Amino acid sequence: MAFRYLQTLVDDPLPTNDPPLEDENESDVDFQVESDENEDDSDAESSGEAHDVGPRSRSRARPRPVVDEDSAEWCTADELVPVTDRVKAFQEFSGPVHDLSDDARPLNYFRFFVSDAMFEIMATETNRYAAQQQQRAEKVDPYWKPVDIGDMMKYVYINIMFGLHELPELKLYWSSDPKWRVPAVADVMGRQRFEKIHLYFHLNNELQMPRGEDGFDPLFKFRPLVDNVRAVCASVYKPEQKLSVDEAMIGYTGRLQNKPTPWGIKLWCIAETDTGYVLSFKFYTGKEDISPAGQGYDMVMQMMQPYLDKCHHVYYDNFFPSVKLVEDLLASDTYSCGTIRPNRKGWPLPKYKQRKGHATFMQRGLVVAVQWTDKRQVNVISTQFDPVMTTVQRRAKGGVIDHKKKLKGIKLSIE
Repeated sequence: MAFRYLQTLVDDPLPTNDPPLEDENESDVDFQVESDENEDDSDAESSGEAHDVGPRSRSRARPRPVVDEDSAEWCTADELVPVTDRVKAFQEFSGPVHDLSDDARPLNYFRFFVSDAMFEIMATETNRYAAQQQQRAEKVDPYWKPVDIGDMMKYVYINIMFGLHELPELKLYWSSDPKWRVPAVADVMGRQRFEKIHLYFHLNNELQMPRGEDGFDPLFKFRPLVDNVRAVCASVYKPEQKLSVDEAMIGYTGRLQNKPTPWGIKLWCIAETDTGYVLSFKFYTGKEDISPAGQGYDMVMQMMQPYLDKCHHVYYDNFFPSVKLVEDLLASDTYSCGTIRPNRKGWPLPKYKQRKGHATFMQRGLVVAVQWTDKRQVNVISTQFDPVMTTVQRRAKGGVIDHKKKLKGIKLSIE
């Protein structure tokens, strides 16, 4: 019969005599019909006689979907081979890289990220901005006096307290009414002093990067703090084998250029999956130059740069992966797993109607492509799992379930 090529292209591990599924209202793939040279043509057709053969039988084979030309390089069911026995062992050191004891206070860890040098930058730039503003106004602010490191420590501390003890109005922290007054704030710094520091607080000299010029950095005003925190994140902790790359949203309703939503600031993050410890991050600042491989490819390769060639396993959702990405990571001894969109270039399994519980596998080297159907169709690409189907409990480890578990590292970091 026609379409025998479909049997070699897409293997069905669970053969059935049920008629193929059809959906007259939905068609997401193109079909290519092939004729079989061995098929017996109708005598009526050759003699010119017309016969009514009735409606097409549902038992006939379906036309095969048109797939990417590169799919010829992929192995099908009869040629699948194990992957896990060829995955290199992770042998890197993992854990804290600092001299703090196990009973260290939270303040000691905070000072890793906001050191005396950072407080010095805060004081210097705040004083600079206050002078610039008074010069523009051509008058002296009678309520302002320069700040030092001690003032900036108190200012940061009070802002942290605002998040721990929320009140409807700022002035209530210094209220004379004991029901509202917060001694942990009011006794540290006066309200007028706090408001003046808040008015002039800066982390960078904005005259060095005027808004609107080419190469303007939207994060310039707080770039020193961002760069310092990111550098410390990577330096004081070495991650375990499994990492996750994803986007995160920080709740923020203030004004910021190119915010993707009014309610938050978007970040790209890489984190250790089991602890949620953030190893690095990058703020989304609007459209930027993207390589031909795509933004997802660029983000993963940038985030993974310090961790390539160390046999890490990285997990991500369907925004990021492509066949090129997993193969380039694999070339750097980095294994990966993630759901993938079926329209990605080089993906060998286009969207295809199949019954619930059915899985189709294809393989190229260590790259395994899986198309599995449950309530919805799930496409997974991996370089660290074997191309096999196993019966597991819903919460058991393995394959797609393991991917969902490991991807939650970014969600842990947000919490």
